[in-house]
Parts: sequence; structure tokens; C-alpha cells
Amino acid sequence: VYLDTDPPTVSNFILGNFNGISSGYGIAAITGKKAFYYQYMTGINGAWSSPLNSITLSSWVHVLVTYDSTNPTTNEPKFYINGVLQALTVVQSPTGTVEEETGTNFVVGNTNSSLFPYTLPFDGKIFDARVYNRILTAAEVTTLYNAGVPDTSLVTDGLVFQGPAVYADKGTAANLAGTVLTSSDRLIENIIRAVGIPNGSPTIRANP
Repeated sequence: VYLDTDPPTVSNFILGNFNGISSGYGIAAITGKKAFYYQYMTGINGAWSSPLNSITLSSWVHVLVTYDSTNPTTNEPKFYINGVLQALTVVQSPTGTVEEETGTNFVVGNTNSSLFPYTLPFDGKIFDARVYNRILTAAEVTTLYNAGVPDTSLVTDGLVFQGPAVYADKGTAANLAGTVLTSSDRLIENIIRAVGIPNGSPTIRANP
């Protein structure tokens, strides 16, 4: 994420999967430049945050939250900022079990005003939003962070691309495995070298 301003009391919504104010979860940036995770429960809802000033303004920051909800009153989420595990602040301890998320709505960058009593627009930019169906390991988090923001600068002449890819230039495609790239080529999408995160081949495009 790229946060332009320190959020007011009402947080800047990053992403979430919820239905109104009764089920699901949400990740946001809140006052004090902190990441915030909220989980709806059958009893008291759970809420946690990263430390004060853990999100830098006017800079790209990698924010990742993992949470094992199989034992929600014992397990706590983990906040990673730029690949580093953060100290956790418990804002509200949960009780009960996780509310069923069936039929909930996945939203990015704002809440859905038809489901929520107010909107929480994100003041900044969100480059890449993902949800995984399992808990990522610390090593996988590091890999994702190290992938970084796509490099839009020209690559060095003679760089050999290893692995399957798609060369996308005005609708054309070709296998690039073993291809020697030239200064007319540049990377505009992340290449993530890790098993299972994510699936699929990277994409390489040419300059216009």
C-alpha cells in the first residue's frame, strides 16, 4: 500500500470479506500509521494492530496479515510490515467462535456502503491485493516482500530469462524460456520465485 495521509479516527480500509457489521474480517490503516485487523465473532469481536508508525507515509509498504481462526480465542494474527514480523497490540480480545463468512462480500479500498453504516475510503494507492486459503510461512512472506514493486526500468542487455513466461505485446504471445532480453524489454509485473505463491507464469511486456 501507499498511504498518503495518517488516517483519521475512522480507518482507511485496505481489504476485507464481510457482510454488513455481523460477519467476516477487515484489514485497514488506522490513526498512528498502524495496520489494523478486525474479526467478527459470535461473542466479542477481535481487534489487533501493529505498532505506532509502522506504516510509512508517501512510500510503498508491504502489509501482510495472517490469522489462524481454528482456535480464535487462543491464536492471534501476525502482522508483517515489509517482511518483518511486528509486535502485536490487542485492541479487543475475542470471545466465541468466528462468524460464518458464507455469502460475505470481498471488497478492496473501501467498504460497501450498502452493507456498512459508512464508507472508509483508502487515502492512497493499493498496488496488489491478495487472499490466500492457508497461512503463509515467514519465508513465503519474505519472498513476497522481496518481489517488490514491479521494476519499470529497462533491463540490462543480454539478461537471459529462465522459466516459462508470456511475452505480451499488443496481443501477441510467445514462450520466453531461455530468451535473451534486450533493452527494448522491461518487466512490469512481479516475478515471484517460490513454490505455490502464486501459481501461474510471470508476464513480460515490451515498451510501447
